[in-house]
Amino acid sequence: MRLKRIIAHLTLPIVLAVSSLTFAEGLRTSDPSRFSQLEYDLFNPFFAALSDGDVTVLKNLLSDAQYNQHKTLLNENAEYSTFLRSHYEGATFELLEITDNGQELQGQAKVYWPDGRVSEFSIFLQAR
Repeated sequence: MRLKRIIAHLTLPIVLAVSSLTFAEGLRTSDPSRFSQLEYDLFNPFFAALSDGDVTVLKNLLSDAQYNQHKTLLNENAEYSTFLRSHYEGATFELLEITDNGQELQGQAKVYWPDGRVSEFSIFLQAR
């Protein structure tokens, strides 16, 4: 009985999250020139900062919510910059889509690792 209640409480947030992702129109299709400009101005510098371990640039580009989620790591871990450079060494990035909710930009991206693996992630940057 308790498991059914937990599942019922989780179903709505999951459905809402999937629905918002499903119905949000991305800029690649709706506004290709804005997509290209944001890719050039924000997302490419973000990907470069990951590869370079440039924590200062990352802090300036992340949305407030994303920054707050990683604030301790970005501000207090002296080794984080070195970790990022090592972790992303040889990786390349591909921006798949950008969704703008007015307060932040959600980017969907792929990382191509030197060993052939491919992973996908979302990142939230400040809307400008």
